[in-house]
Amino acid sequence: MLILNCFTVAEGADILRKNEMVWKTVFWIYMFTLVAFVSLKGLKGLPELWAERAKPGWAPSYNIRLLRTVGSYLRHYGVAVYRRNIWGNILPFIPMGFLMPAAFPPTRGFFRAAGLCLLIINAIETMQFVTGLGSFDVDDILLNTVSCVFGYAVYKLFAMPRKNGKPDRGRNA
Repeated sequence: MLILNCFTVAEGADILRKNEMVWKTVFWIYMFTLVAFVSLKGLKGLPELWAERAKPGWAPSYNIRLLRTVGSYLRHYGVAVYRRNIWGNILPFIPMGFLMPAAFPPTRGFFRAAGLCLLIINAIETMQFVTGLGSFDVDDILLNTVSCVFGYAVYKLFAMPRKNGKPDRGRNA
């Protein structure tokens, strides 16, 4: 709620610039939480996951065909599981697209922010594959990246300099 209240101030761009250290702290807390819950499943059931991996014939799971997993969820598990998978891959990554440029000025350009998001998402997917705590899935990469881009758009909306309460498109944020 505190973060949302900050953005009711007319000068959203000043808030982002003045509180860079706060944004960095929030970003790193978010990243730790994201990795813990996405890759390590919140450490819940970790012994069971490792025991499953130790069984003979176990192989890491992966999908390198675009939209294969998304379609599979819809066909085999129904709309409820499909929606849960979609939203579970979108919602957790929106903050990354917002927090990264807020915390680190060099990532304020679209391609830098999107590229770094893609790199981090690939690292998470690879970590899941290597550790056996999840699967490497291009559908997840696509959904996660789209959500980061959405988060970046929200950042740009708040970072845009304002003049008389309206966006000033003449200056660069």
